[in-house]
Amino acid sequence: MDAPENQQYGRARMNRPPADGPMPPRGSARGSARGAAGSAPVAGSASVPGASGSASVPGARPAGSASVPGRPRDDFFGEPPRPPRGRGGHGSSGFDDPRRSPSSRGPGGPGSHGSRRAGRAGLPLTPEQERKLLKKKKRRRRIALFSVLALLLLTVGGMGAGYAALQVPLPNPKVMNQVSYIYFGDGKTELAKLGDENREEVKIENIPKHVQRAIVAAEDRSFWKNNGVSIKGIMRAMWANVRGQDTQGASTITQQYVKNAFLTQDRTFSRKTKELVLAIKMDKEYSKDQILEFYLNTIYFGRGAYGIQAAAKAYFAKPIEEVTPEEGALLAGIIKAPESYEPEKNLEGAKGRWEYVLGGMKDEGWYKKDVDLANFPTNIIDRKDASANKAATGASGTIMTRIEDELSDVGISERMLKTGGLRVHTTIDSKMQQELEDSVHEIMGPQPENLQSAAVAIEPGTGKVKAYYGGEEGYGYNDYAGPALPHPPGSSFKSFALVAGLEEDISVDSQWDGSSPREFASRPGKPLRNSEDKDCPYPCTLDKATVLSLNTVYYALVEKVGDEKVREVAEAAGITELDNTPIKEAEINNGISIGQFTASVLDMASAYATFGAQGQYDKPHFVEKVTKGDEVLYEAEKTTRQAFDEDVAANATYTLEHVVAASKNTKLKGGRRAAGKTGTHEYDKQPGQNSHAWMTGYTPQLATAVWVGNKGNDGPIKDSTGSIIYGSGVPGKIWKSFMDKAHEGLPKESFPKRKPLGSLQGDPPPNTPEPSDDGDDPEPRDDGLPTPPGTSATPPGRGTGPTKNPSPTMTIGP
Repeated sequence: MDAPENQQYGRARMNRPPADGPMPPRGSARGSARGAAGSAPVAGSASVPGASGSASVPGARPAGSASVPGRPRDDFFGEPPRPPRGRGGHGSSGFDDPRRSPSSRGPGGPGSHGSRRAGRAGLPLTPEQERKLLKKKKRRRRIALFSVLALLLLTVGGMGAGYAALQVPLPNPKVMNQVSYIYFGDGKTELAKLGDENREEVKIENIPKHVQRAIVAAEDRSFWKNNGVSIKGIMRAMWANVRGQDTQGASTITQQYVKNAFLTQDRTFSRKTKELVLAIKMDKEYSKDQILEFYLNTIYFGRGAYGIQAAAKAYFAKPIEEVTPEEGALLAGIIKAPESYEPEKNLEGAKGRWEYVLGGMKDEGWYKKDVDLANFPTNIIDRKDASANKAATGASGTIMTRIEDELSDVGISERMLKTGGLRVHTTIDSKMQQELEDSVHEIMGPQPENLQSAAVAIEPGTGKVKAYYGGEEGYGYNDYAGPALPHPPGSSFKSFALVAGLEEDISVDSQWDGSSPREFASRPGKPLRNSEDKDCPYPCTLDKATVLSLNTVYYALVEKVGDEKVREVAEAAGITELDNTPIKEAEINNGISIGQFTASVLDMASAYATFGAQGQYDKPHFVEKVTKGDEVLYEAEKTTRQAFDEDVAANATYTLEHVVAASKNTKLKGGRRAAGKTGTHEYDKQPGQNSHAWMTGYTPQLATAVWVGNKGNDGPIKDSTGSIIYGSGVPGKIWKSFMDKAHEGLPKESFPKRKPLGSLQGDPPPNTPEPSDDGDDPEPRDDGLPTPPGTSATPPGRGTGPTKNPSPTMTIGP
């Protein structure tokens, strides 16, 4: 006879989703039963709970039901049941049993045995065989029933003993991973949020009733009535556990919370008994609203969101108070298996769960409308936009890398930062940070797309990093201002050679030969040129040579004082690395005076802040303090030292003020005093083209370094007009724009007046005869450097002699 509608012999059919919604797909449907009447089910046939027409075989071990990725319904232990072993992991198969053959099975009709079991010859069973088979089945049922009763007695006994033994208050929930908040310098404005888990607590009164009901409909429909556990659910789970089947769920909402908050995930009777006891005790100690609040603040919803508030923002970008019944049903349905029911990955599965939840709400009288897929939420945000890291993208994201590095140095790990619920108070000024980003966008906006900029602003005298821009790629990506991506500073490094000269008694008014090109003994056959072939013949003061950024003068200066002296000054001022190597270990030569060795934007800002603080170095830092609750875990200690004498700093600033005043692109608004130095680095593969450009300068209140270069590998940098970029160009404009904004409302402060230092002798006057070897030459010092000028001058082309690793011919611009 024909099979009833939606039902065929030998094939599992389903005319609607199962009670808990359709499960996500899992590859090919291996194990479907054969369709022809009289054929036996294939090994591991898929059974669908609640669906008519599931294939069954009397006497055979239950076929392993098709499993689903994610979290299937719980067994007695609150974990996915383990299917019986069978061929290919799909359950027991009659074909695997040598005592059986495919022909020994009849059709697997719904709820029946099909035709009588065939004997060895394929004939119907005799009455005696049927009697034995029935007796065997009864015996198995008795064993299963006794097993369930034994489990129940053990559980009840364990619960009784446990309840008597656990005569203590409920334990505090175990520490859950919590998001850490990063604040701007005001200690109130949120800069970022970091965490592996996005968790936000919310009071039950702020969670709409329809959302609460959706959760109950999805996870525990007896919640409002049970005493923390469901005896019916436990019995059902035990029976299924003995038979190796799935269940419709054993754990109540209270049990789920207890297991997650207090216990391990072990599959043992001891753990399960504790779970049941604590659930009952919790139900007595707390109201249903309190328990539901605990649960809704801790359960995982996927997308890194823990708790219903974080989930509402992760899926709908709105607070839970604004979530509709349909949106709430989607969130509730996801709890069962967040990754499997992620709408972006499995939209059909998510819709099935949504229908199941709303159907349950309708059955309970909590939802009046028809359950219609036309009402399925369409405002789900992209998964990539739902992050526990607020600063994972955007300009401020690079600050996070610096904060993590700084905290790691004091013993606060990245893991602690992302799970410990810390409050990190930074030095970043929210107003200045926005002004720096605005200035970068304003100037860089019309420029070619290959250009990249970076900038750092530090407060002289404190070392506080007030603003930081490492690029737009955000947290975890390229940070063009940090130590990992240094850039050749070009002439902006001449400031350290200037201080080195002052410390060696060479005045800013000393006289030099600024001709271009010029030969040097340390680079025979490689004449050095000034940028754009600028020329300033003798007598050219060191002050003027600094304003014109003459390479020939500064190379000659370093031949007098030595490259090690420049290294010493740069390190004291705040340069920590050259060419990605600790500055003490870096290989250098006289090219250090014209910025041939790379340095980070952060280091350059720090070093120029030392100039702004009259020679006082303060270690740059991003973090003021870290707290957890009322406990202070870390507080920054002031690290200060006098890098160079105040008079030396005043003389250097005197000259560097002239540099800023010489360009309209760097002169600050309202006549505010500022000092600094531009710099460019020539593209070594294309002479006459620049690949890096800088403007680094300071006032008594703020020091800022700005770099502009290429996003990728080195290459020529040109502005929107096609012109070569110099330090006073695009970098200078960014620097001026930001410094003008940052100083609005601040008093105008002047630098201390200088007390002139040093000798006027630099290079000897032209046509000065070479001194004879009559013993009047200055004796070399023990360190190999020439004697500082005073009574006699060092002849040109002499002094330190050839240095190691002489640099190739290169033009370094202003």
